[in-house]
Formats: sequence, structure tokens, C-alpha cells
Amino acid sequence: MRKISWLALALWAVTIAAAGFVFIKGYTAPGDDGRTVIQLTKDEQTFVLSEMRGLLEAVRDITMALDDNDMNAVADAVKDKGVAAMMRNTPMTIMAKIPADFRGLGQEMHQGFDDIGAAAKAGDKAKVLSLLSEQLSRCVACHGTFRLP
Repeated sequence: MRKISWLALALWAVTIAAAGFVFIKGYTAPGDDGRTVIQLTKDEQTFVLSEMRGLLEAVRDITMALDDNDMNAVADAVKDKGVAAMMRNTPMTIMAKIPADFRGLGQEMHQGFDDIGAAAKAGDKAKVLSLLSEQLSRCVACHGTFRLP
């Protein structure tokens, strides 16, 4: 009985360690261009690319609204791009497959849109521009580090 208990404990520890490794590394492979390839199903890839297009559309809408000095339109452009929307909309299968660094950049990206919305509601155009610049730096960092097959 004692051997079975130790075996069960060892198997439990190995399972937890493997799950932790996958949670951090995700389902990835080294790319031939130096970036990390995130391995997703076609449907998961379609979801992620659609999400990215939506973020890019928000950036376009923010810049157009800033050009018109319309801070309400800036706030409207980001209202469904923040952390709450990400948590509500992203399937858990994708969250389980993407590496921790990608999840971190995504969290920062969505929080950045929340911050832009707050700055826009406060009427702080300079802060919106500064935050938008940070957002675009996150885009460059992510696209320079990761790719989808």
C-alpha cells in the first residue's frame, strides 16, 4: 500500500510539472526566421488573426478620432478591446496553447486599450497619443517574437 501511495504521488508530481511546462511554453516550435511559431488549429488561428485585425481597426479608429479631436470616438473605439472583453471572448483552448510571453503581451495590449479609454474619457489627448505609441510598440514586439504557421 505504501508503494502505491508513493507511486501515485510521483505520478501526480510529474503531471503537475508537465502541465506547468506546457502552460509556460505553450504549443510552440522554433521558426526558421528566429521567431517562435505558435501551433494552433485552423479555427484557433482564424480567431487569433481576427482578434489582431480588430485591434488594428481600433488603432485606425483611434487615430481618425484624434485627428478629429473627438475623444468620445476614441473611447468608443476601445470599449470592447480591453481586458474584460479578452477574458470573455478568448477560448480556453487558445489560452492553454499560447506561451506565457504571448499571453503577457496580450494582457498588456488589452490593458493598454482600457488605459486609452480612460485617458480619452478624461480628455487627455497627449496621454492617449503616448499610450497609443506604447500599444504599437507591443504590436512590433509580439510580431517580432511570434508567428502563426
